[in-house]
Amino acid sequence: MMNTIKNRVPLLVFILTVFAAFAFNMPNNSPFQNEFGSPDGSEWYDVTSAQLGQDYLCVEDEEAQHCTYDQPSSTMSNPIGDIERRFVLLNEDLEPIEL
Repeated sequence: MMNTIKNRVPLLVFILTVFAAFAFNMPNNSPFQNEFGSPDGSEWYDVTSAQLGQDYLCVEDEEAQHCTYDQPSSTMSNPIGDIERRFVLLNEDLEPIEL
């Protein structure tokens, strides 16, 4: 009886590891995800339906930051896309969102 339990411990650890890997990882690039960007971290813009290249740009930057996020906060949200990109607003008609 004890040998049977000892032999199944690695299998149970593997199953728990697989469960944890799927349970605690969220997909970041969902097609239904909202996108927000901020040139300075204080004013945020909803760029979900905006056109990259026409309304805003994500330009290369030396700083370790992201261009867009899934919520209007750089500390309480998940980044979208590559790191070392800076958000630049091109369309002045886009209104900042109310936080």
